[in-house]
Amino acid sequence: MIKKLKKPKNKIIEFGITSSCNYNCSYCIGVNNKERKLSKKEILKDSKKIEILLKNTLKKIKGNWIFNFGGPGEPFLIPNFFKLVKKIIRNGHKIGIVSNFSASLKNLTKFCEITGNNLVQFNASLHLEQANIDEFFKKAVLINKKIGRRRFSVLSVARKNKIIQLSKIGEKFRKEGIVFSMQLEKKSGKKGYQYPRYNKEEGEIIRSFRSNICSRNDLIFKGKNCWSGCQYFIVDREGGVWRCYPAQKDRNKDGYLGNLIDKSFNLKEGPTICPYPCCFCITPIVFKLIEGSEE
Repeated sequence: MIKKLKKPKNKIIEFGITSSCNYNCSYCIGVNNKERKLSKKEILKDSKKIEILLKNTLKKIKGNWIFNFGGPGEPFLIPNFFKLVKKIIRNGHKIGIVSNFSASLKNLTKFCEITGNNLVQFNASLHLEQANIDEFFKKAVLINKKIGRRRFSVLSVARKNKIIQLSKIGEKFRKEGIVFSMQLEKKSGKKGYQYPRYNKEEGEIIRSFRSNICSRNDLIFKGKNCWSGCQYFIVDREGGVWRCYPAQKDRNKDGYLGNLIDKSFNLKEGPTICPYPCCFCITPIVFKLIEGSEE
């Protein structure tokens, strides 16, 4: 069974340790409105907790990992963010990030300088409802030149009524040598996440910007071997560790790996069968952790 699945080159931690965000997108499924604006007392409390989470993570893992700072909140709002990044790098690990790119150019540049060659990927999420397109574009051009197109990219949610507009914006980025792709829109439903039924034209546009994940069918890996829980796991702000995002959403007992606060966290020894109807966390797909995504 394991012979069918090659051991991946990378080991990734989704360090989703904040739920606060300065945006309020109508299609957001990850951030609780109550957590968007934390008080100074809550920020201080979060800061101490995050330092414990990082300390216990570094003690538990072996080898070199990619710490990917992403959702549900905005990474640049994490207390002492640069301090955490420096500590991760000093311990021999790499950095990845998904950001709404609202941080100042000064802080974005500082982040790139701190991470240097240890930055694996910088995904800037373009949210049309919230972002100033011209300002976003100017910063993207500068950051892309600074770290290179192999590591920088822009991603935007493919909303049905915005796909034509997005395609024009995407072409503008491409002309500047910036990688631009679209992510399928999803909404939370009783039977997991629901995806829009894109028409033929919309589907072709999405595929022209992202060839490997263009419909819900591209996210079905149920019954396949996956390295999640062994070479990949996610950490939430309470210290809970899960093999992947579907496991966390379903509160799946087999997908729960323990907690970093009480130090009950343990990784699985090898790949396991994916039990979920839809793999909406695309990192395992992008990093070829799932059987069928290796090619």
